[in-house]
Amino acid sequence: MIAVLGGLGAAVCWAGASLSAAQASRLIGASAVLSWVMLVGFAVVAPLIVASGIPAGLGGRELAWIAAAGAGNVAGLLCSYEAMRIGRVSLVAPIPIIG
Repeated sequence: MIAVLGGLGAAVCWAGASLSAAQASRLIGASAVLSWVMLVGFAVVAPLIVASGIPAGLGGRELAWIAAAGAGNVAGLLCSYEAMRIGRVSLVAPIPIIG
């Protein structure tokens, strides 16, 4: 029963996020939505990063991978928000939005 309720909760959250992203993209544009998502995400995560400090094994190679992953995330979200701006949510929403 817990798994069913968890799945239902995840589906409701996914639907709410998809509909909110689609509406926001249509109102203010995909790049503005992306900017706000990144700003809010940074505001939530920054205090945790400061509190935890710099990891011991963090070097140039790891920073390059982090930068590449971040750039891929931003590009993917921008494409998703643009697709939601011009397309039907029922067709675009099954494409995973991770942010």
